[in-house]
Amino acid sequence: MWKAIVQQRNAGAGRWAKTLAALLAVASAGAAQEYNRFGISLKSGEGAGPMGIQLAWNFNRHAQACIGGGGTAELISFLDRSRTDSYFAMGKLYLDHLYFESGYSLKTTRAENVFEEKVRLAKRTEQGIPAYIGYEFGHRRGFYFSTAAGYLYVFGGGGVAVTPQIDAKKGTPAKSAESGPSFGMSVGYYLW
Repeated sequence: MWKAIVQQRNAGAGRWAKTLAALLAVASAGAAQEYNRFGISLKSGEGAGPMGIQLAWNFNRHAQACIGGGGTAELISFLDRSRTDSYFAMGKLYLDHLYFESGYSLKTTRAENVFEEKVRLAKRTEQGIPAYIGYEFGHRRGFYFSTAAGYLYVFGGGGVAVTPQIDAKKGTPAKSAESGPSFGMSVGYYLW
């Protein structure tokens, strides 16, 4: 009697294992056809500042990791300059074309003052957590375009004045990154 019960149980377990293996084979074969693994894009906002670049890796059709950076160099006046460099590492969760994105952001603001052949540089780095909801036009194969809206939370609030000073002459202050709404758009290509 025990032998018959064990044989029946083993037969049932074998069917479940075969069914599961078949489903995994179909899912992995279909997934390889649905998206490309590696992508590169030009970005504005969404962690990259006014202009930047992003490298992306699709783990499957629902999960993506991306890193990137960007920034801007802006002439404030004839002698004073400021720049904010942005770097990020984020993960995306896709529900077909709609995605949710969050991760880590690092923004460094630099302000420079030139006075009588002296140069003074002041800088401040802010760290934060960005969170976005976006929509990607494309199927993660070839060209795509995406837009996103969200919020950047900067630890401590940010928005600190970065002012270079030479002797008594203060330069034009720049403002470090601060918490607030954030928007973005990307145009890119999934390579393989």
